[in-house]
Amino acid sequence: MKTLQISSDYYNTPVYEHLFNTLQRAIDLNVIVPLSENKGYSVIETDVPFNISPLYWGRNRSFGVQINSSKYAKIIVENRYLEGINLVHAHFVMTDGSIALKIHRRTGIPYVS
Repeated sequence: MKTLQISSDYYNTPVYEHLFNTLQRAIDLNVIVPLSENKGYSVIETDVPFNISPLYWGRNRSFGVQINSSKYAKIIVENRYLEGINLVHAHFVMTDGSIALKIHRRTGIPYVS
């Protein structure tokens, strides 16, 4: 099974790196990190055994979860991040979950939030 993990908090805590290192032993995973601005994160991290891609889309707006999630979902679908993906897993219900829901509505790929 190949999963897409959406985690907007990946760079703020080492918990996600440990979680994904453990998960990648059992499943093939790609990680998307939605960010409001480029703070110098590399496009692809080379020191982890899974694919990680930070996505940038301008600045986040207060109470703009729906607008922001629509933009991120569009970027993910149009830039072929979903090739071979069987499941989308969102780590936060509102921010990441709304992105996963919009991806599901556009592609039919099941999601867990």
